[in-house]
Parts: sequence; structure tokens; C-alpha cells
Amino acid sequence: MNRFIVIFALLGLLLGFCLFISTNVYVNAIMLFLGFCAALVGFAYVFDTMTQKELRFFNKLERIIN
Repeated sequence: MNRFIVIFALLGLLLGFCLFISTNVYVNAIMLFLGFCAALVGFAYVFDTMTQKELRFFNKLERIIN
């Protein structure tokens, strides 16, 4: 399983929860801040320990962005 996709999916779930379910603005801000910090740490870990499949996915993603 591609760990980049898992991190993107978890970020999507967090954003969806904050947009559609939670109504407290302050809790949303804290959750989003901590979620993005955790995603950055997760991306850094995955980037350091990439498999071949994840490296191909990262290269495709890089070509799309550039």
C-alpha cells in the first residue's frame, strides 16, 4: 500500500470532518494545525524510507506538479 495515498486520505478525512461535522471553530483550528503537522512528519518519514513503488508514485506526482 502506498503510504503517500494513506496520508492524503487521512488529511481529506480531517478536512471533511472539520467542514461538515464539527461546528466549533477553535477545535477545528487546533485539529487542522495538529493534522497538518502530523502530515508533514508523516511525509518526511515516508520520504526517508520509500519503497520502489512509492518512489515511482512520487516521481509521477512531481511531474504533475511541475
